[in-house]
Amino acid sequence: MSAAENTNDLPDGLAGQQAPTEEKPAEKPRGRGRPKGSTNKTPDEKPEIETLLEQQAGGGTEQAAKPQQKKRGPKSGKADAAAMAKQLVGIHTLAAMVTGLPELQITEPEAENLAAAVTNVCEEYGLSISGKTGAAIQLAAACAMIYGPRALAINARIQQAKAQAARDVSPTAS
Repeated sequence: MSAAENTNDLPDGLAGQQAPTEEKPAEKPRGRGRPKGSTNKTPDEKPEIETLLEQQAGGGTEQAAKPQQKKRGPKSGKADAAAMAKQLVGIHTLAAMVTGLPELQITEPEAENLAAAVTNVCEEYGLSISGKTGAAIQLAAACAMIYGPRALAINARIQQAKAQAARDVSPTAS
């Protein structure tokens, strides 16, 4: 075929010109977000290589590839109740000192009963405090029980000294 025959196939007005070629538009640079083609695939859609790699890593589960950590079980309820009883006595003693109401103080048996009841409710409702959080709470409660009464005593002594100093000042006559 000659070039003249090729131009006869073109519509009128385009004779003598080459047929337009399809050009792909230039791809824009991708913006933020997930990379192209990264979708959540179900196990059936995963390529074979990924499945093989997972099986080699430990039976095809992600947990098998991770080192096993020894799980810490919750402390016994008796130990929790005994520690909580001590904290409750201390907290109620502090509350009585701060407010000046001695009726707020509770005895050891009352604190043990209250702690046992709180522990039972926590067990029934599945409430638990993690080890780190529980340790931090116990530290804060212990510090409050130890340093709270001292701080209140220091504050009371300072207030007394100020009141005594105010009484000792005699008015001057002008």
